[in-house]
Amino acid sequence: MAFEFYLKQNDTGPSMTATLLDETDTAYDLTGVTVTFNGVKPDGTAFTKSTTVTDAVNGVVQVDWDAADTTVAGVVTFEFELNNGETVPNDRSYQLKITPEVG
Repeated sequence: MAFEFYLKQNDTGPSMTATLLDETDTAYDLTGVTVTFNGVKPDGTAFTKSTTVTDAVNGVVQVDWDAADTTVAGVVTFEFELNNGETVPNDRSYQLKITPEVG
């Protein structure tokens, strides 16, 4: 299973909401867990962002974007790192696709 999210170049919205699932497609219980977004931009630059856990029991997090996150069009590969030592995804592809702005 793949997860893809789309933004336009230089945009800061909408925020991305993701449900973190394990190998059996069961949502992680994020109660008491902090989650970090780790990405690699199309130009190879690595970046890290804090997330907001919006529904801990159902594994839902939100990522809010800054202008610097979307300056380069292309594919950002990413993962979520949980402070309990787990990384999501562990068996699927997560991508943020930044399409070029028009005009």
